[in-house]
Amino acid sequence: MNKVAIGPQEKLQLLVGTILPEVRKKIDLGMPRIIGDREFRPRPLREIFEVEKSIYLTSFPTIDPITGKKTFITNDERSKSQSENAKPDLRYDIKHAEWYAYDENYGTSEEKRFVKWIGGQIGKLREKYKDAEIYVIRNELDYCFYNPEDGRRFFPDYLMIINDYINHAMYYQCIINVLSNRKADIS
Repeated sequence: MNKVAIGPQEKLQLLVGTILPEVRKKIDLGMPRIIGDREFRPRPLREIFEVEKSIYLTSFPTIDPITGKKTFITNDERSKSQSENAKPDLRYDIKHAEWYAYDENYGTSEEKRFVKWIGGQIGKLREKYKDAEIYVIRNELDYCFYNPEDGRRFFPDYLMIINDYINHAMYYQCIINVLSNRKADIS
């Protein structure tokens, strides 16, 4: 794309959607390592996930040949909801999934496949953990672990919390990273 031919709005979108995320990755690589201990201190989830986040996506202008109106389009899967996704393999009615912590999922295609897969596994989990509360929470760089050996940060993609009443308030916390082309099962 010719740098001179694009307007200020397009330059801003490239900066926010493409360049700044790459700068953030480079900054993360240079972050000081935090060497911690092996003791975890509990914090309420409402403190960790309290700030609403905005996700910026790159879009490009197109001119409607009939109306002449400028609109912005994007091919980024994160701009499409999972509940009304045009692709059947990604579509899942997340609005009625009481186990999913949000009203909608605007993740990558791999994340949408994972959420749909979990939706198919919830029955097994409910059988195993009768009367338990089960929640899946998308982690958008809110929650991290530090490796006690080298201090590297690790941000899981999802957290699954199971509050098991039968075992008298025993909590299970599953840390999940979504990888493409992997098969898994909950047992």
